[in-house]
Amino acid sequence: MALRARSTGAKVAWWTLLLVPVGVALTRMYRGMHHPSDVAASFLNGGTCVAIMARAVLDRGLRWGRTKLPVAATART
Repeated sequence: MALRARSTGAKVAWWTLLLVPVGVALTRMYRGMHHPSDVAASFLNGGTCVAIMARAVLDRGLRWGRTKLPVAATART
């Protein structure tokens, strides 16, 4: 995550992606648009969706990395 990012740009991107939703949630609670339970449920839902999609993408990448390309997809010289 943010601690493993090597470049400064990647670190800024990680912190922005983490802090913007928290800031939006706090301001919406302050203005009375949402209750804390709404915010907690949305973070739980969003985190679950990200975990499921990350798992699916990473599993597919690992699966593709271990298999050979079909004959039709290989470059012919």
